[in-house]
Amino acid sequence: MIKNCPVCSKEFNALGPTVNCSPECTKQAKRIRNGHFNTREHFCPNCKEKFEPVNGKQVFCSEECWRDANSERLKARSNRGAMRHHDKKMFGGNREIVLLRDGHKCTKCGSTNKVGVYHKEQPRDGEDVDHSLDNLIALCGTCYFEEYVKRESVAFFSTACQQCGKEFKTTLYRQSIGSGKYCSKECSDAGHVKLKDSDELTKASRPNWFKVVCSNCGIEFEVPPHRIASGKALYCSRSCRTIVENRKRAKPKPEKPVKLIAKEGYKFCIKCGDELLATEEFFHKRVDNGVAKLKSTCKKCTSLQGIGNYATNRDAIRERQKKSHDKNKDESNARSRERYQNGGKEKKSAYYVENKDVINEKATKRREANRENIRVIAREYSKRPEVMKRKAEQRKANPEKYRNRYNLYYRGEGKERIIAIGKRRDAKKKNAVATLTPEQWLDTLESFGNCCVYCGDKLTNVQQDHVIPVSSGGGYTKKNMLPACKSCNSSKHNHSLEEWYPKQPSFSPERLTKIHSWIGFDSKSNTQQLALY
Repeated sequence: MIKNCPVCSKEFNALGPTVNCSPECTKQAKRIRNGHFNTREHFCPNCKEKFEPVNGKQVFCSEECWRDANSERLKARSNRGAMRHHDKKMFGGNREIVLLRDGHKCTKCGSTNKVGVYHKEQPRDGEDVDHSLDNLIALCGTCYFEEYVKRESVAFFSTACQQCGKEFKTTLYRQSIGSGKYCSKECSDAGHVKLKDSDELTKASRPNWFKVVCSNCGIEFEVPPHRIASGKALYCSRSCRTIVENRKRAKPKPEKPVKLIAKEGYKFCIKCGDELLATEEFFHKRVDNGVAKLKSTCKKCTSLQGIGNYATNRDAIRERQKKSHDKNKDESNARSRERYQNGGKEKKSAYYVENKDVINEKATKRREANRENIRVIAREYSKRPEVMKRKAEQRKANPEKYRNRYNLYYRGEGKERIIAIGKRRDAKKKNAVATLTPEQWLDTLESFGNCCVYCGDKLTNVQQDHVIPVSSGGGYTKKNMLPACKSCNSSKHNHSLEEWYPKQPSFSPERLTKIHSWIGFDSKSNTQQLALY
């Protein structure tokens, strides 16, 4: 059966379940599976050249590229004085020379990964170290282990027994694990007994030590007095201390809330915990991914939450609502009007009936606190052209209704109020200057052609208008009294001439100039001199 090798892509005649064409491809496939080798192309991030990595962790193609890419970090962290001292002490100052000689590569395998300088011949006891260039070689870590460590660990050498002093042969490996100190089992047992006796003598020589209990595992151990004084006698080992520190750093897991199961057709409010009917009477609706559901909090808790939020962020909420209303004024008004017509009026009326006393009390307090502002706003609103036009149309459409209302007010409820206002006006007139005679009044009428000084219409029902209102200190004199029709006199009310007249549809600059000359008004100095006769 002919197959393709997944490693080298060659065709071969497979016998049975064979996958790879050769044992070398099988080993390489195993290395790939274990993560020791990667088949993708590798490029050095410094010189951008393609290279074959020795292992899966190699990033740069050579040590030079690695040093070039990390030059600044190496400069910041290196201590050149210490390196020179180390080089001089360990290699006689020849380390860099050897690396440059061998091209920063291993002389055995040619690898540039973790290359270091080593001595070819290690000195024996009492011998001086040879730092000559002939005794120094550049090797990678793998080759150094194969050539020196592994070979020398198996090789035998002579040493003296620590118990009897007899020479015997042992290996570096046995000596590194602590079993190459004695020549026989008898010497080893005798040496351990001696060590045990020395430990007891050491314990006997420290009578001032104290026994304490570990705060983690509860085991008793001995500590010197200075450790108790410094507060370091809490744990018997470093592992116990690490366990306690990790326990302190660990954040406590939040307790999961208990999920309440409501009866069929009911629902729990997550705020107050009340079990209520799962209907829109007790819960607001919400839309979740196009599906209509009920909110998790009841209407009462939602309202309380909204009231608290409004109280804390009142100014910001009002400003946001005002901006939104100004931006979409027509849509907002249409929506409010539609809501009012579709049941909003009945709801408002029912709410007023239920809370009549509270609403009236709040309204009274608000009027008393803002009396002047409310009057100004109401007066400005009533003078708007669209409001005046609407009221005129309503009066034309329902004359009887407005006539009855007028009679009810001026002859009933408002009669006393009107009398009081008239009395106050008469009292002000009495205190003001009053020198106008009937002859002077007839002379004024003739001067203005028996017409209204403001609109110019012929007068059928003449009324006397104060140029400076009585409420502002105006007197009843010839220069302050002008003939006017009923409409203009009522419209002017207690406004000043300069404030009211230019806004009227019947405004005429010629008539205004004539009025100024009659009352003695100087437009240059903006002053008026009234005669007291």
